[in-house]
Amino acid sequence: MKKKSNIPCDKTITLINESITTVNKIESLSKQGKDVFIDLLNRIMLNCQNLNELYGLPQNHLTVRLLQRSIIGDLITFLFFLTLIDDENDFNAALNVLNVQSKKSLEKWLKAHYEIDKSNSGQGEKYITQEEYLEEFNDYCDKTILTNDKNKTSAKLKKGTFSGQISQMEDLTKGSEIGKAIHYLHAEYRFLSQVEHYSLFNRGYSYYHNKIDTIEPHRKAIEFCIRYLYESVLSLV
Repeated sequence: MKKKSNIPCDKTITLINESITTVNKIESLSKQGKDVFIDLLNRIMLNCQNLNELYGLPQNHLTVRLLQRSIIGDLITFLFFLTLIDDENDFNAALNVLNVQSKKSLEKWLKAHYEIDKSNSGQGEKYITQEEYLEEFNDYCDKTILTNDKNKTSAKLKKGTFSGQISQMEDLTKGSEIGKAIHYLHAEYRFLSQVEHYSLFNRGYSYYHNKIDTIEPHRKAIEFCIRYLYESVLSLV
């Protein structure tokens, strides 16, 4: 087995932990706001810990780049919500759009699995209705922040309409310092889509080109932007 290359995410993980501590010190931030930021930081940290295990191992470059794209997507989302921190209405409206998208995706998945379970039922076997199958899911939705505007898939924020797209997070933050960071990250995010989405044109980068220089630039971008994230959060305390 090839020896791991010395490209750890330890510095990045340290900054994430410091960022979590700092978020908890922001007095103006609601509990829900802190949950959003800390959830995103924990997601990023978990993926960075996984990258520490994967860097330099043979045949793992595709997995590494997919994890890097996930980290960058979470970084963009974090910074976008950071621009809404002083406007609770816009913050909650944007968050609810993401909640509704998540709800719709989960509901579609549950309905598909209901049909699979139903088709696999033995002859003469009784099975519950789809309404009964989704009852627990619907109860959960009614008890969470999805109670209001359950089906609202877009929100009118002060800077424009938001329907949950990463590209909109860039558009709605143009002209700000954070917007510059999001613009940079979005370019990385779009480029890494070549890994997630297949094309014959870029098949070499997509999966079989295993040179280390195909992942190192993204690692540096992530480390730079997490430091920027930390400094941005620190300025709010």
